[in-house]
Amino acid sequence: MIRQKRVFSPERVKLGKELRQNRSMPMKLRRAALGLDLAATGVLGIISLYQTGLVRHLPDPPLRRFRADAVSATGEGYLFQIPDALLGMTSYLVTASLVFAGPPERARTHWYWPAAAMAKSLFDAAYSVRLALIQHRDLRLYCAYCLTTTALSLAVVPLTAPEGARAIRKAYRGEAEARAPMP
Repeated sequence: MIRQKRVFSPERVKLGKELRQNRSMPMKLRRAALGLDLAATGVLGIISLYQTGLVRHLPDPPLRRFRADAVSATGEGYLFQIPDALLGMTSYLVTASLVFAGPPERARTHWYWPAAAMAKSLFDAAYSVRLALIQHRDLRLYCAYCLTTTALSLAVVPLTAPEGARAIRKAYRGEAEARAPMP
């Protein structure tokens, strides 16, 4: 029988404490971005209820062109034969993980985390704008839930960009701490 031993790494315990207690501006921005990504995940969860048949109808605002059911049921909504809201939830959780990966001073010590978080948030925003344009141009119908996700995606970009750009500049300049090895 293999005996398993619990290991509580002092470095990980310290990191956890720093992530919870640090009140610096970069951490405030990371928390805000995390909250927006989790909100987008929640909104996509609502859409996924319809796309998977758990609910029969998504309520809409009382405006003529808002029809979430019709927008969510298009072929675009089942990319790779998977409801796109489920894929979107997974994508936003990856973004949330990148936003919160690494220590509070990660732009100095682990440049790749903020760079990846910025790149992923830019991708999320661009892709959600693409889907909004499809609603406008091709469908002439709108999904309030989808547009909310687009707004949340766009709001994350200015929260991740300063730290991401700072980290990339440090890495590009070859500053010693910015060359920390990837885990």
